[in-house]
Amino acid sequence: MKRKIVFWAILAVCAVFVGSAFAETIGPLSSKDGLTLGVGYATNSRVIQGKTFASVQEYVGVEYVSKGWQPYLRLGYTDLKIKNGFGGTWGDFKNSGGVFGTVGLKKSLYKKDKWTIGAYGQVSLSQDFSDQESGVDYGVPLTIELKVKNHTEAKIGALIQRAIGPVEAYVGPFYQWAGGTIEGVGTTPTETNKRSLSIKADDDFGGLAGAVINLGKNFGLNVEVQQTSKTSIATALTYRF
Repeated sequence: MKRKIVFWAILAVCAVFVGSAFAETIGPLSSKDGLTLGVGYATNSRVIQGKTFASVQEYVGVEYVSKGWQPYLRLGYTDLKIKNGFGGTWGDFKNSGGVFGTVGLKKSLYKKDKWTIGAYGQVSLSQDFSDQESGVDYGVPLTIELKVKNHTEAKIGALIQRAIGPVEAYVGPFYQWAGGTIEGVGTTPTETNKRSLSIKADDDFGGLAGAVINLGKNFGLNVEVQQTSKTSIATALTYRF
């Protein structure tokens, strides 16, 4: 019974981590029709119940602009690390990561002089994360495997944007939903315990601020900060055809 209590406690602690694991740039609203390609890099970190959660995303993206509509698609790689994620002396949760994808749509709703106002929505999904840790619990060998499955995030928001020379600066609020399933398996020489928990992130509202700097020859550098209970920083280099 004590082994089961320890296992469920570790699972409950790790269940709080699912939040915004996707922090690639939302990017600006564009008034010029055409195709844009980009490569990006983003980092996330947050502290929950004394534990530090960190992830990195590297991705490529494509966006097409037509009459104020901006559908976009991004594919990339994301990992996940949780400091002392297994709790107690069990160690860190480390996953080398896998593929994630994002599909979204931006729309310019109002434009006057150097000001543009618009809205966007996107959905992201990643491959499953998993890690395991082995040790001795109450004198009995115990292996705990944790999996994060069906990790999904949906985000909607608004953008207010202004052109300042070669720079397009933008800010805006957003609402996001993020969730998934934590699955844990505890194994000893004589028994196996398994449990799943559906979880949802606490961060419902946030804000972002970013800018795109025109580098010339159709190249642009996008830098963006997103703020919820954590700070996420993302950059992207774009080329417009």
